[in-house]
Amino acid sequence: MEERIIDLLRRLTQKISELKPKIDEMIEGSIIFEETKVPARQGEFEGKTYSYLPNGGLVKEIRVSVCDECGRKGEELDICSKCGKKVCVNCSLIFRNKVYCKECMSQIIPLEKEDYEVLKAIYERNESLIKISRVTKIDKEKVREIRRNLLELGLIQKKGVLFFATYELTELGEEALETYSKIYDRGSVNWNKELNPYFHLPWF
Repeated sequence: MEERIIDLLRRLTQKISELKPKIDEMIEGSIIFEETKVPARQGEFEGKTYSYLPNGGLVKEIRVSVCDECGRKGEELDICSKCGKKVCVNCSLIFRNKVYCKECMSQIIPLEKEDYEVLKAIYERNESLIKISRVTKIDKEKVREIRRNLLELGLIQKKGVLFFATYELTELGEEALETYSKIYDRGSVNWNKELNPYFHLPWF
């Protein structure tokens, strides 16, 4: 009985010896454990997932929260109220106490840089087409077109007729101006500084 057991153990040891080179060959170059970091998908916050490779290796994937607009990592990210994108402090816009990304905000109130400049000019009580054109470097007819669009959007309102007409921001216009100032105010016209050289220009 003991001889049979000894013989069995001998054969088992031999088999293991024969298999060892093959096992070593399989293990060589294979990944036993791998850790990767990837940006979290749109609307998704940080987290971890584990998966197995065909060779038996284990992969740990760490999802890092980043702003869906600029791609920067941020500890404090808000969610766009309309589309669900993650937005950082620099990319988020606040309108009527709700957070929006720039794309969604442009769908609510479409306002380009030139529109903002004209809106700001009217807010500063600078209604002369010539004055706005020369200070902002926007063509006079383009300023007229923008002013017409601002009227259609309900951002400004007209009072009076012909040469006595004046324009002023509506409540919606003031909200839009405040919201878009985060995007456009840097590099925007400083009307207090630019006003004097064009003060003599006619108001039409």
